[in-house]
Amino acid sequence: MKSIFVGLYIFIFTAIFLNAEVINKEAKLELIRQEKMIVLLEMKNIVSMANPYAGDFSHLVGENFSKSFGTLASTTETLGKSIKNSNAAREFENSRTIQLRKLELKLTKLELEEKNIRKEMGK
Repeated sequence: MKSIFVGLYIFIFTAIFLNAEVINKEAKLELIRQEKMIVLLEMKNIVSMANPYAGDFSHLVGENFSKSFGTLASTTETLGKSIKNSNAAREFENSRTIQLRKLELKLTKLELEEKNIRKEMGK
């Protein structure tokens, strides 16, 4: 009689343990899906972010043209600002590219982790 109870106890414990493991893996999959969505949103935001150092050529339009380029001094000043903005814009784009690559790596890692969990679950 004791062996029946022990066997039943082991069976129930095993069933509960396996069920908890499956639930745990399902929860991990859901967390991975949510994290992937967050990473994709971050990537979308980075891509759509405007470059604050992009060229603004409003000083070359209409009456502003003669104000900006009327003398040699203002021409060299404008040229200096343009070079600084050009360098800053390049740095901004490089930074954006690095951020995107990091997020792409994170997304790839999450996809591999999801694939491994699905393989363990047999799905």
